[in-house]
Amino acid sequence: MGRKKKNVNIENMSPWQLAFRRLFGNKLVIIAVFVIVLFTLLAVFAPVISPHGRDTIDLLNRYQPPSAEHWLGTDDMGRDIFTRLIYAGRVSLSVGVLSTLIATAIGMVVGAVAGFYGGIVDMILMRIADIFSSMPFYIIAITIMALFGPSVAGTILVMGVLWWPGTAILLRGQILSLREQEFMEAATALGISDFKKIVRHLIPNAIAPIMVAATLNVANAILTESALSYLGLGIRIPIPSWGNMLTLAQNMLVLKSYWWIWMCPGFCIFITVMAFNFLGDGLRDAFDPKQDR
Repeated sequence: MGRKKKNVNIENMSPWQLAFRRLFGNKLVIIAVFVIVLFTLLAVFAPVISPHGRDTIDLLNRYQPPSAEHWLGTDDMGRDIFTRLIYAGRVSLSVGVLSTLIATAIGMVVGAVAGFYGGIVDMILMRIADIFSSMPFYIIAITIMALFGPSVAGTILVMGVLWWPGTAILLRGQILSLREQEFMEAATALGISDFKKIVRHLIPNAIAPIMVAATLNVANAILTESALSYLGLGIRIPIPSWGNMLTLAQNMLVLKSYWWIWMCPGFCIFITVMAFNFLGDGLRDAFDPKQDR
């Protein structure tokens, strides 16, 4: 006799319960979460895990291929690549998450105020958002980095300050729709302040698409940091990031003969960005009201 399938009464589930049920029923999302958690744990516990010092130079062991002593080989200065890779994960993941948090926070404030009050406030804030959206990001980022010097904090701030319009426009559209609902009329009748209406009623009901956008923005931020660092305008050596570890691949000899030097950070960028993209796609599908219940 076959097993009887457990009946799940989805009619009694809240929208959030249904969303998370769909989310973790997606195998790609589970794999993505595993990858993100794994890379995060490696980055957090890098001093415990790493068998060598982050900046330890061993000129007698330059360009060594992967071995029992150096799991992923060594670079042009004899530094252990595995050690630098997990320390670089700290920087790249921090840049991705923190820049996204800054951009999301600014965008949510602007979008919520513009959508709730409308009129002249909405027009002014959206024109400001249009100005920021029309700015060529890489040109401005490269200019700022050239003027003030590459740094972790500078990279985070540049991306955070320039990337908020997308979140603002998204949240504004959600709030314009929600503010006409009956629950908002009830909140007005009860004399609830505008601040509480926005924070307690509107934003929680519009948070799902913001979560999706933020997840995808983390992946974009990691790629952007890697591009800036590869150009020498992001994170400056000796602080390792996955992007500046790829700068050695500019040497044709390294590109042809020492594959482990550039393939390892390249793989980390690829797999992490893919994981965040899969998670974002999974969140988008999970919160889609058109999904079959």
